[in-house]
Amino acid sequence: MRSLTVVSDVDSDFDSDFDSDFDSDFDSDFDSDFDSDFDSDFDSDFDSDFDSDFDGFAACIEGLILAFS
Repeated sequence: MRSLTVVSDVDSDFDSDFDSDFDSDFDSDFDSDFDSDFDSDFDSDFDSDFDSDFDGFAACIEGLILAFS
């Protein structure tokens, strides 16, 4: 029984230390890296794609309005 207690203590210490260290390190690194990369990539891609698509669509609608007026 004594060996089970020792193993249990080691497991619980390792689990709690590892979990808290891993969680805090991983969360902060992942959040900051992912957020900044995702935001800058997504914003620039979305803006340029949306602007050019919208401009083309607006010109098309304007042409239709002028054609039927």
